[in-house]
Amino acid sequence: VEIYEFDASDRPLAPPKLVGDFPSRATAAALWDDHIYLCVGARVEVANYIGSIQASMGLSDTDGEASAIHVAGSVRSGAGGATASLAAYVAVGTSRGFVKSWDISRQEPRQHARARRLVAGIPAGGGEAPMSRVTSVSITADGSRIAATVETQPQPSASWSRSASIYVYVVETDQVQAHDFGPAHRLPARPSWDGAETRLLAVETRPSPAAPAGAPKLEVRARGRGRERGTLGNRGTVGDRVSFTPTDSRPPPPHATTLFSTPEQGLKVRDSVSPQADAAPAADNTGGGGDNDHTGREAEVEGLLGIVVPHLYLITTGASHAEDTAGEEQAGKGGDAGLVQRMRLREFAGMPEGEIDAATSHALIAFSYHLTVGEMDEAHRAVKKIKVGAAQPMRACPVDKARQRRCLTRLTRSAF
Repeated sequence: VEIYEFDASDRPLAPPKLVGDFPSRATAAALWDDHIYLCVGARVEVANYIGSIQASMGLSDTDGEASAIHVAGSVRSGAGGATASLAAYVAVGTSRGFVKSWDISRQEPRQHARARRLVAGIPAGGGEAPMSRVTSVSITADGSRIAATVETQPQPSASWSRSASIYVYVVETDQVQAHDFGPAHRLPARPSWDGAETRLLAVETRPSPAAPAGAPKLEVRARGRGRERGTLGNRGTVGDRVSFTPTDSRPPPPHATTLFSTPEQGLKVRDSVSPQADAAPAADNTGGGGDNDHTGREAEVEGLLGIVVPHLYLITTGASHAEDTAGEEQAGKGGDAGLVQRMRLREFAGMPEGEIDAATSHALIAFSYHLTVGEMDEAHRAVKKIKVGAAQPMRACPVDKARQRRCLTRLTRSAF
């Protein structure tokens, strides 16, 4: 295990500094504060930077072995730039398809959520439920939800295959929610929760290798540079809807899908975008938030890194000497170095950075949530809390329910 420290404020960027390394049998690891959490067989070990084990959290034989891990929480800034954890949780996924979490905000970890199996059901004709194992896991900063992707094995002699569903375990209600990407012939990966909007989940999806010829196209929202893509000017804002099929001669790009975890309707898709269209260089002359603009050689989107409202963060490759308009240079040296690129969520496209404060962000996400679940009155109330100019046309939408829905939907697609 190797642990590196990276200071993004350095200009020019300095190489990451090795701050600790030690031998370990861990199959997965996660870092939080001054500890590293290691998946070692049927337990999670808590080690410091030199590998000394400080604590251990066990799994039962029924749970299986720890196969995936994630840590999240909230921190408080203190004197001298120091931070202290207000709450922190570690979640693990297991080789038998369970998720489990612990509260690690105190000196001694304590169980936060019991082990819960995600894939249930009995095959046709009886017998045991299909085997499953967790391949990735993500927990919200408040510990309320755990998202995971899995692989399944229908029978003991069958091959393992990636599930087309994304699963969310809601801790308080002991409920498992799922969204199936199978009809779109796509497979989910890399789930990520926003740190503040804990109902908002981002997932990367890629075409399923089993997609048949002539499979239905997945409609996604393209993000581009000019009017040839149907965008508003050259700001890289929301453009026309485009489609890709698994049989295209070009390599199909990854998609970034955002969903809301709702108490009554389960997982509801909020939006699906093809960030590949944003990877090309572009100029921003509007002064209105060109987060998707870069200079240098064209980059290709490798996948989704995470979500922090108002941005999706993407891993890109092939961009040499690139720098985005926010001044964040690529991490590393040379033409093969990777680059973290950010892309605005559609509600925030074209808005000046100075107008995106915490209250505006929360109101816009609340508006999107209520619109997604069909709560038009609540959506209209959320819009009225937004002070920025981008929301002004929405306040003029009629009160009549049917006309209001059409008005809000139309304005969302055109303005955002």
